[in-house]
Amino acid sequence: MARKRRVQVVTVAGDLTLATAERYREQLISEMAQVPRVLLSLSQATELDAAGIQLMIAAKRTAQTADCAFQITGSIPEAIAKRLVQSGLSETHFHEGTELDSALDLLVQGTSE
Repeated sequence: MARKRRVQVVTVAGDLTLATAERYREQLISEMAQVPRVLLSLSQATELDAAGIQLMIAAKRTAQTADCAFQITGSIPEAIAKRLVQSGLSETHFHEGTELDSALDLLVQGTSE
């Protein structure tokens, strides 16, 4: 019997900008349809623009509609964190490291069951 994943981490590697937002949007929507918790890790993000910020806001709304937990996580680089704060995304939208740690624990538990 196949095990259903309980969490998926989507990692932004590089830019989350107009040039890449659509690709991440498609990936997030796909994952939200398959798992009850999706984490967007910004630990490897290097650039963030308005399209990236809009993507995160839209992802939060999509997750609520899909009854999926969504959080921004990872060890967020200072420049990215500054943009998040400037955009009005508060700390309630992201959990530096803690949600990622919890998700990884769930993944490990899922493979050992």
